[in-house]
Amino acid sequence: MNLIRETIEELKQQYFADERPWVVTYSGGKDSTCVLQLVIAMLQELHAEGKDHKHTYVVSSDTTVEMPIIEKYLRTKLEEITEFAESTELKLSAHKLSPKIDESFWTLMVGKGYPAPTSTFRWCTERMKINPATHFLQSLVNKHQSILMLLGVRSAESQARQTSIANRKLNQRGLSPHDNIPNAFVLSPIKHWTNEDVWTYLSNTKKDTTPYPWKNHEYMMSLYDKGSSEGDCNIALNPQSPSCGKTRFGCWVCTVVEKDRSMEGMLAHGEEWMLPLWTYREMLYQYRNVSEGL
Repeated sequence: MNLIRETIEELKQQYFADERPWVVTYSGGKDSTCVLQLVIAMLQELHAEGKDHKHTYVVSSDTTVEMPIIEKYLRTKLEEITEFAESTELKLSAHKLSPKIDESFWTLMVGKGYPAPTSTFRWCTERMKINPATHFLQSLVNKHQSILMLLGVRSAESQARQTSIANRKLNQRGLSPHDNIPNAFVLSPIKHWTNEDVWTYLSNTKKDTTPYPWKNHEYMMSLYDKGSSEGDCNIALNPQSPSCGKTRFGCWVCTVVEKDRSMEGMLAHGEEWMLPLWTYREMLYQYRNVSEGL
């Protein structure tokens, strides 16, 4: 049994093990896309047999300061997922989660005078990502008593990720309790997949042979190429070559990192319109460290 078939069969076992609705966290990146595609493949098989009996929520976080090219890409994908669910009658829905106005980046920094975030004062993540997600997930727990979250995390991502996965306390079904939300459990179905496994699976996606919300993943792969500055998405052509594991897209205003490598990669690969965003971000980073006159 190959890896893809084995993973889908394992997902089916988890699906029938209880009545918890599923929540697939979806960032638009390769790993979360891989998990979502596997889940959709499973749901289509169950739907054809009349056995898809519970709902799956696809949730994405929009901080409202994502790189515009990424924000547009993610918005398009969520629209495609919604249209696909309606046309196939799958019990599937897409949800975009955003911070409240009084917890948005511009309200806090410009309106309330917060300094640009640092690694020691990272006020943005909790307010712009964690709080919206926690509110939505808690509402699902209140409605359904319990939920199962599916995450696209893998041991091969980094040593820190490998350690984090290894340290999780798992029950007999391989689920771990959510750190902050009672009665929410977590499953990582591709935690043992390699970068090559993920990209090989995604690069073989074609709408004419496997019906999914998307035609293929060529555009996503081009974003990884541009954002890495190294053209490292050649996994589609050569599974033995280095894959897209270095690119990380985030908020274009992020000053937690010293350099925004992904935006610099975009600028170097035909996205010159982003130069004003990069310039403003550099200004925020420099002004944050100015102490004269304070």
